[in-house]
Amino acid sequence: MNELTSLAEWNVPAEEIDSLGHMSTGQYARRALDGWTQVLTGIGAVPAALVASGLTAAAVDQHVLFRREQLVDAPLALAGGVLAAEGPHIDVYQEFTNTASGDIAAMFRTRIELQKLANRAPSRLPLPWLQAAQVKRIDAPPRSQPRTLTTDSLGASLTLADLQAAGIRSHLRREITPDLCDAEGFLIPPVPPKTVPKALPGAGGVGMKSNNQGVLDQVWGHLEGYVWPTLETRVLTLRTARAGDVLDSYAALLSVGHKVIHSAVWVFEARTGALTSVAHMVSVFFSYAARRTLDMPPEERQRLESFATPQLLAPGHKR
Repeated sequence: MNELTSLAEWNVPAEEIDSLGHMSTGQYARRALDGWTQVLTGIGAVPAALVASGLTAAAVDQHVLFRREQLVDAPLALAGGVLAAEGPHIDVYQEFTNTASGDIAAMFRTRIELQKLANRAPSRLPLPWLQAAQVKRIDAPPRSQPRTLTTDSLGASLTLADLQAAGIRSHLRREITPDLCDAEGFLIPPVPPKTVPKALPGAGGVGMKSNNQGVLDQVWGHLEGYVWPTLETRVLTLRTARAGDVLDSYAALLSVGHKVIHSAVWVFEARTGALTSVAHMVSVFFSYAARRTLDMPPEERQRLESFATPQLLAPGHKR
């Protein structure tokens, strides 16, 4: 079986450090995007070839594990490869490694879907790309497990009625305007900027209060000196938004443990009720000063439990 392919090496610059004092999750995502684009290039699916074929490549399922925080000037290497290729999908694995310590910083598994530019319908991989991908296939390293956000735990079949029955209301509505879209009228996925703002609203920084994130406003930045780094995320994109869509976001706090919480955000098109995306996040209670995880104070855990809606978790996935 093939080895991981080296994709990039760099030292974490100060502009990629967030308000928690370590490399921002958005910067990992940006570099992972560059990485899987290189993997596609390696099988012949260069951007120009995609456009010439009337296609685009979209990340429809991204599952991330964060293992070790990385501070400014940490030497990182990104490597990856193709896990599987079939129909319209290419599954890519990538990992970030600190080359000085040997620690794995983060691991990404991304399902990339080839779609027709005109209508975003899935489109099968052209045979040369499929064959090249299969030749380059790797196995996911055992270290990339376990992953707790399994497909059947994500609530992708939940409806607006299910959320409303749980007392969840939309905390954010936005209309997709043409200036946010490409020539075909589909929303252009946002790309994280190369620099991180000094203050990140809603990031859960020291003493930082967030707003307009629904129930999660009751979590991030509530206790001075404590923050909520991300351990695991998974984002499913079920439908590409387009100009004229009105998107409503619904946030839920699904479970509260001694030091770990699980939250999710569902996004629906307001007029049709169609689910556009669902994002899950597992976060850990962390002392900013001590740089380590801690058990929550009992009163804080009790406070958060009062906001939780565990009934939205799939049976068998309650924490």
